[in-house]
Amino acid sequence: MDDLIDSFQTVLDYWNRLRANRFAPSWSEFDMMQIPSKQLPSTLVKDVERDPLAFRFRYYGSRFAHLRNKEYTGKTVDDLEGKLFSRAISSSLETFIEQQSPIHYAVEKQTGLDTLTIQLQLRLPISNDGQSVTNVVSLVEHQIESFDYANLELDGKVPPYFGCWSS
Repeated sequence: MDDLIDSFQTVLDYWNRLRANRFAPSWSEFDMMQIPSKQLPSTLVKDVERDPLAFRFRYYGSRFAHLRNKEYTGKTVDDLEGKLFSRAISSSLETFIEQQSPIHYAVEKQTGLDTLTIQLQLRLPISNDGQSVTNVVSLVEHQIESFDYANLELDGKVPPYFGCWSS
């Protein structure tokens, strides 16, 4: 992956060392303390539940709790306010767990003729069984100030996270 910010590159290098020749390390190997401290408030960890498929927040960074004015640790993506938003997140996570490889992308919103980059994200798969993704670690670098997130709300419930493009 090219053009990763330093904190993303640090964690990706750590993740690669852990996984060795496997597609992903296990959760018991992954030490959250290896994530740079400035990045932890903007980090999410989701457990992948099956039958039915759901993504439960194991760790919901304090920056997200502040932005949404709600704590989602222990809740699922389906519990997020805004059904369009939660469906978009679930859909992107379903694709991610099928791919079984890291992805780096920008979350963007079309504003008239311009495109506004809202955040950069690095998603890393974790596998406890060596065959399927059992956890997802997401590092997020916010590109706009907290105040601006409130101004971007579309219907009072759904933050403007609709476009995801691989970088």
